[in-house]
Amino acid sequence: MVQILLNFRSLYTGVLFYFLMGRQLTRQQWSALALLVVGGCICQYANEIESSPLKVSHFGIILCLVYGAISVTAGVYSELLLKKGTKSIFVENAQLYAYGIFFNFVAVAIDKFHYGKSTFRGWELPSTWLVCFNISLTGIICSVVPCVLTVPEYTHV
Repeated sequence: MVQILLNFRSLYTGVLFYFLMGRQLTRQQWSALALLVVGGCICQYANEIESSPLKVSHFGIILCLVYGAISVTAGVYSELLLKKGTKSIFVENAQLYAYGIFFNFVAVAIDKFHYGKSTFRGWELPSTWLVCFNISLTGIICSVVPCVLTVPEYTHV
């Protein structure tokens, strides 16, 4: 149910791209967004039927919709700020990574000093190292694909 409600992020993205960035959407794209909203509403209506085993409170529905709107607004606004600049894509990516490192460091510091939890808890588990290795390997493979394949081959991967 929550996943269905979070699909409204597509609608939010289309609307925010239209208003904030001035991006024009075709009739087909607006129709697709309308179908997405209708599909989400139909699925939500099925939740209101008494015999349905899945129940989500109205407050939970509102929280899901607000979460989706905040998430999309942050993403679209970040893209707006980056596209307004005249920096290269590499500098913009480095800037985004620096923000990510900074805010994650703040979260770790709050976790450590306010709650007294160990900064490295969970790193003794082999599964943690396996997940890190898997994600690193996936990143390396994804960065090699555009270098090895030509453009027509890359579009079919």
